[in-house]
Amino acid sequence: MNKWMLLTLVFLFILGGCGGKKADGISKEDLGIIKMTNGKKVYYGMSRETAEKVLGSGENSDMRMFKYDGGVSVFYRNGNVAAVVLDAESKGKYKTTHDVQIGMPKQTVVKAYGDKYMSSPSESNLDYVYDTNTNKFMDGYSRIIAKDADKFYTISSMFDENGNLQRMLLLDCSFAIFLQ
Repeated sequence: MNKWMLLTLVFLFILGGCGGKKADGISKEDLGIIKMTNGKKVYYGMSRETAEKVLGSGENSDMRMFKYDGGVSVFYRNGNVAAVVLDAESKGKYKTTHDVQIGMPKQTVVKAYGDKYMSSPSESNLDYVYDTNTNKFMDGYSRIIAKDADKFYTISSMFDENGNLQRMLLLDCSFAIFLQ
């Protein structure tokens, strides 16, 4: 084998290894959704005005959340997105920034977000909690206090009895735990 072919193979191997690697954390953009018809995004920290350019106008619903057409609900804190929820209606209309959408099997969610989720007493839940202070995934909520809860990002998935995704929450722990 000539050395150019060997160098090319090594280069392709390195590129292939880098391309498939997941980020080792959760960013603000990971707490986001994409409108499938036009590719526009809504994510954590975005202003309400910008989010509603993608979602349209919503109506006030439970827990101070705004419900939008297409199965999306958003909680705003200080005029910015602090929680995004995808429900059954969002299937085929919205997906997460990791290409996950309602109806997908649990294995697909784990493949998209990784295996650093918290253990759960139920097969119907899958939670990822990430501490942006230490840049580490957490194994529980016990260390989180209200004044710092917005520094902990959560991706929470709920599955039906067949193991298919029925609800996806992308939020910080200030809303997840304290509804603030």
